[in-house]
Amino acid sequence: MKWGKNLVTGLDRYISSWKSSDDPAPGDFAFRLDPRGYNQMLLMRGLTILFRTGIWNGFRWGGVPETISNTVYSEQFVSTASESYYRFDLLNSSVPSRLVISPSGIPQRLTWITQTNLWGSYSVVQIDQCDTYTLCGANGICSNSNEAVCSCLQSFVPRTPDSWNKKDWIGGCVRRTQLGCKNGDGFLQLTGVKLPDMSDSWVNTSMSLVECRNMCLSNCSCVAYANPDIRRGESDCYLWFDELKDTKKLPLGGQDLYIRMAASELATYEKQSSSKSKRRGIIIGTLISAVVLLVLGLILYMRRRKTRRQARSSSIRVDYFKDESNRKDDMDHNLLGHAWKLWNEGKALELMNITIDDSSSFSEILRYIQVGLLCVQQRPDDRPNMSTVVVMLSSEISLPQPKQPGFYTERNFPEPETSSSSIRSASKNDISFTTFEPRIFLLQLM
Repeated sequence: MKWGKNLVTGLDRYISSWKSSDDPAPGDFAFRLDPRGYNQMLLMRGLTILFRTGIWNGFRWGGVPETISNTVYSEQFVSTASESYYRFDLLNSSVPSRLVISPSGIPQRLTWITQTNLWGSYSVVQIDQCDTYTLCGANGICSNSNEAVCSCLQSFVPRTPDSWNKKDWIGGCVRRTQLGCKNGDGFLQLTGVKLPDMSDSWVNTSMSLVECRNMCLSNCSCVAYANPDIRRGESDCYLWFDELKDTKKLPLGGQDLYIRMAASELATYEKQSSSKSKRRGIIIGTLISAVVLLVLGLILYMRRRKTRRQARSSSIRVDYFKDESNRKDDMDHNLLGHAWKLWNEGKALELMNITIDDSSSFSEILRYIQVGLLCVQQRPDDRPNMSTVVVMLSSEISLPQPKQPGFYTERNFPEPETSSSSIRSASKNDISFTTFEPRIFLLQLM
């Protein structure tokens, strides 16, 4: 059936709760298409909105997590000049499914279990604290990952700081700096969110995202824009005016919202973001360096240990420090220096445990050593970030030649010369990497 409204006749189809589990009289709750005319579902108690699903994004409701593997039904939302409705179609007609809302106001999907001849719960709308409608007030954003679930959107501040600090968020947030209208305003991209409520919004289904941005900039009252239909790419435009309400940060999925900011606010934010990125890069580089040093240390330790054990088993006394060149090497180089010296001499494989005799692994080991040396370069800008390291280790792309590492004890060590015995020469470090983020899918809520 069609769950929605006929815009010509006014017929409105929705589900409502029983008064109690054994009294089928109409209860207090209803789950219905937004009666204000927007493409979203609302859970209501009387005239009060309790929860909204978010805007239909072309595949599902934008504020509802994705399904892991839905083998029961397919779903779609239809919006025309004459009607707007949601519907689902069973993938297997022998597995009946229906939607209900409990007397306590919990929407859930039931499927028929033939073994027990009973209706069993297939999925339940798991409403959390951040799903409470407009919990954070105007221009606030809710996130269950934060100790204080409510915070102000970027460039906004609490309207009443004292109340906000007491976790009374209903007053919401106001702009710290007023917009300059057509005098250099810009937009901040907020990712992975349930888009704000559609009240005070405008929709155009044939406008590109660039056109949408320009349209928002041309209207001094426009505060944000987005492309809600991810199925159709950049072909839909939603504009928000006045205030942004009921925005939620989602742990997975979500959509992009472009929030309008004054030019001065945007410049400050970009500067802070750049500073944070540099600090994060330094921290990651330091951590990688520590890991690399530890790995190299273990390899060298195992190599020396194996050498001494073999010497003892053959009754030959081997004094590792007896040879003057070995003694000088250990005095002049720390562990990293020793690895760097062997790399330049084309003897990097001597860092490995000598019991490894699988020649097919040599190229892989050399690649690991090369990446390790790149992670401890003297200049932070020469060090790859963590996502780039993952790509380097999991692909066959050419790697840049490492330069002298940081924390190197010997002074004025010569730069490496080209040698046929060393690793093949690589192109300059102008490779761009694309990071593929793994996605975890949650149970469909509706």
